[in-house]
Amino acid sequence: MSKGTVRVVYKAEEDYYDIVPKTNKSIEMMRNKIVSVKGVKWRWHVVLTFSEDDKNEIIKSGGFSGEVLRRFLINLKTINTDTKYFWKYEEGGLYGRPHFHLLIDFKINVNEAYCAEAIWKRKWKEGEVDLKKKLEKIKEKRKRKSYKGNLSDIELLMGKLLYRKWGKKGGVFANEIKGLGKEHQNNLLYYVNKDLMKRSNYNCIKKGSSKWKFSSGLKFDNVKWYDKSMVASNKKAISYLMRTKMNFIKHYDSLGMDGMSKFFGKIRKIQRGEFDEVIK
Repeated sequence: MSKGTVRVVYKAEEDYYDIVPKTNKSIEMMRNKIVSVKGVKWRWHVVLTFSEDDKNEIIKSGGFSGEVLRRFLINLKTINTDTKYFWKYEEGGLYGRPHFHLLIDFKINVNEAYCAEAIWKRKWKEGEVDLKKKLEKIKEKRKRKSYKGNLSDIELLMGKLLYRKWGKKGGVFANEIKGLGKEHQNNLLYYVNKDLMKRSNYNCIKKGSSKWKFSSGLKFDNVKWYDKSMVASNKKAISYLMRTKMNFIKHYDSLGMDGMSKFFGKIRKIQRGEFDEVIK
């Protein structure tokens, strides 16, 4: 077992301990702001990727920054001018591929019919679109590209709609953050902790550029998503997990995951030292 330390957090309402990555103050502030923004419900988690040609062109021009997203963020306003967003730049751990994560609140109900009309316009209005066949075609294309994950119809349509607004040759992946109230907050935290709190290099970022940013005009409460936090040895951290094992499993089961597998998966990651390093 690794002899490092990990970060243990405690959620009093659901009475369970969890293990999360250790972070610097900037990343911790980012997470707290995401979950405490006023008047915003982050319904969509979107990932934007780049083709090799686009990547090389951007690097030649000075590197990646929020400016790369400028046209896409303007295009989002065509869905609703009051759209709110958050973005974060990362480089993939395995191959170092640049990509952006976004959280989006369109402030309107963007359902399947809305996406279909926005994509196919006149043909949709005149009843010339067989939505079932179109969705099958999108699914087949995902299989050919070996994309993982079983997406719902609305997620497939949102990905296609945002791909048209992206304007790059890379990919667009959209996941709906479901639920109401506490369920939605738990699902949001799942995506934040899984996808926005990862270790990342910044070899391709433009010098002096921000790594993350919110849309303008947002206000935030001073809210933390956990009730208690501590840094403990790996051995001690596992003992904390064991204390509330059943509540931990129940929490992750409620998110549609296999809580038992998640529980023992976290223990294996602790033992391998995967939580030892501080994420910056």
